[in-house]
Amino acid sequence: MPDSALATFAAELKAWRERMELTQNAFADKIGYSLALVSAVEQCKRSPRPDFAARCDEVTGAPGTFARGQAQVARESYPAFFAPVLQFERDAVRIHGWELGAVPGLVQTEAYAEAVVRARNPSGSAEEIERIVSARMDPAGSCCKCCRTRREITLEWKARSRYTSSPRHRASLTRNAMAAAVSWNSARRSQIW
Repeated sequence: MPDSALATFAAELKAWRERMELTQNAFADKIGYSLALVSAVEQCKRSPRPDFAARCDEVTGAPGTFARGQAQVARESYPAFFAPVLQFERDAVRIHGWELGAVPGLVQTEAYAEAVVRARNPSGSAEEIERIVSARMDPAGSCCKCCRTRREITLEWKARSRYTSSPRHRASLTRNAMAAAVSWNSARRSQIW
């Protein structure tokens, strides 16, 4: 079975760092990121962000190696059936969705998202589940035009009680809905109905 894009990215990062004869700490200082992040990426515990990959390309002199690797990691973070939608989502000016069976992804709590991902992929490894949940909780990481995209979140009030079991979880769902609207919509254009 071929390595994942994250494993390939991690191996490239380590190879380039060792070629430059730098420790993780020295490399982290050189690219302007923490030792913890460099270490986590090399151990496949964290996915690289586009800005991290760009700095790696810059410092190593690699011709876009890390940027291409990061893009592949981002693509692998989503289920295969959803991959064709990613480009549409990135280029969209407005996105509207309606879901009957579950709380919409942008307003899911981390625990809820993990439960949904685990239910869909029960044999998935802990690392795979974590990677998918991380991508779901931070979709802006792979979106370069998110400030232009208007998203409307319509969350039926009854969904708060139908899909949640505790008052604390319901409050968290409401906070996530508000935070998603604020972070995804241009200033003062959020609509929560």
